Amino acid sequence: MGVGIYIRPTIPDNEARTAFAILRRLGVGLTGLERAVLLLHAGDLDLEAVKASVRADEALFNPNIHALHVLPLEVPGPGEVWIESDLADRLTVAWFGEVRRVRAWIMRGAEGPAGAELIGETLRALLLNPAVEHLVEHIGVA
Repeated sequence: MGVGIYIRPTIPDNEARTAFAILRRLGVGLTGLERAVLLLHAGDLDLEAVKASVRADEALFNPNIHALHVLPLEVPGPGEVWIESDLADRLTVAWFGEVRRVRAWIMRGAEGPAGAELIGETLRALLLNPAVEHLVEHIGVA
């Protein structure tokens, strides 16, 4: 089981708000859109130790503008996609080694978490640039 470290803005997220407004103008049927920075680690880690380490790392986490969630996970949750830039390098974090930094988008439709069709429409319309980005479908897949 891997570990996902979600770092979400607690202040208004202009990137997510702008993306949501554009998608609505394009006719995409989303009712909500959230964004988070997600650090993925494929190994087993002590979740409480990870939380303490992230909170202490000012380069990753600012308690004035971020919320932190550390979860055991393997794949994106319902209505969620992980997008990784082909141009970005992996991060090496002193307290647990190499991590993948991805953008997590959490999408909602009229009936709750967005389904596959709505996610696909959203990705094609705006959120994924296949020239320089790719979807991450599993924590251990490069």
